[in-house]
Amino acid sequence: FLSIAPGAGLTCAQVTVLTTMMLVAHSLPVELGVARQAGARVRFMAPWRILGALALGAALNLVYSAGGFLQQPAGILWQAPAPQAGLGAWALSQARNLAMIFAAVTILMALLRILDKSGITSVLNRLLRPVLASMGIGPAASTITILGMVLGLSYGGGLIIRGARSGEIPPRDVFFSLSLMGLSHSVVEDSLLMLSLGASITGVLVARVAFTWLVLSLLVVIVKRAGDTAFHRCLYRTVSSDRA
Repeated sequence: FLSIAPGAGLTCAQVTVLTTMMLVAHSLPVELGVARQAGARVRFMAPWRILGALALGAALNLVYSAGGFLQQPAGILWQAPAPQAGLGAWALSQARNLAMIFAAVTILMALLRILDKSGITSVLNRLLRPVLASMGIGPAASTITILGMVLGLSYGGGLIIRGARSGEIPPRDVFFSLSLMGLSHSVVEDSLLMLSLGASITGVLVARVAFTWLVLSLLVVIVKRAGDTAFHRCLYRTVSSDRA
């Protein structure tokens, strides 16, 4: 994107649509793998994210075009450094990323225990329970879901996998939490990155979160009407600790 955007003459609206779609449907091989390990069926999660990105992008484009919003040229504030050449440099970079993910998950697990012991988890659950409940997420998964939305699906999903395999988090909570994080995760870091590329906060943050709440609320209604048999056959498979 950075290699072609400066000379493409894109407007702020166009950059916002493109980057918002990228935030919804990116890193699919890795993130769908995380969702699969937690029990969500890829045959649902892949279309959920891809079609979600297309639907949100189309809606944003319609609003921006009809209202004449954000039609000024996009201002790109950040330039990506040139990547290091060679397989060795790539392998070292991937090893560093894996080490950072391992360290982050370990820290998050410790943080969750601290939050539980201090009573902060209970306070957060009470404050956010109405919003999360409307999206099918119960108290057992609320804190992990919030962490995943803020820090990313790789981190929050790792904790969801642990909770699903241990039985601490009910299957429907796991599924709806993954569905939410699939559309809206890393809402701080990723949004700031896209803002530096010339996008508007109205798309990469506000519209993305609002869209997630809307479609997930509809999904909750559909899943409840479908029943347990359809839920386990089409959307979710039970995982256990022996799969770890």
